[in-house]
Amino acid sequence: WASVIPEPQGNVIRTDRRELLEALERISFLALKDDRCCIHIHPDGAGLRIDAKLAEVGHQEDHIPGENTVGDVCLQLRHLKGLLEQLTDDSVTFDMGGRLAAAVVREEGFVGLLMPIRA
Repeated sequence: WASVIPEPQGNVIRTDRRELLEALERISFLALKDDRCCIHIHPDGAGLRIDAKLAEVGHQEDHIPGENTVGDVCLQLRHLKGLLEQLTDDSVTFDMGGRLAAAVVREEGFVGLLMPIRA
């Protein structure tokens, strides 16, 4: 399985895991009835802007400290939350080859992989 996991590429999204989870919890109220809700993570000055838009419900946005050298990335909310809940480190780093490349998270004894969504 290790041969299919991309090597580190240098493009990262890095932030505090708990702060990201809390922001996703706040945003998830928007998506209570839509399991396929996508969230966008944008570089925003010295931090990250996280938002979700659903046509019939509206728009929710949050800001947290962090680093994003990838650019705008869209990930499925449910999968992202599930991955973050499995981690134990205080900070999380998503290593990506680009905004549409797999997001790899590595922690001692754990490798997580998320595929971004074209949006």
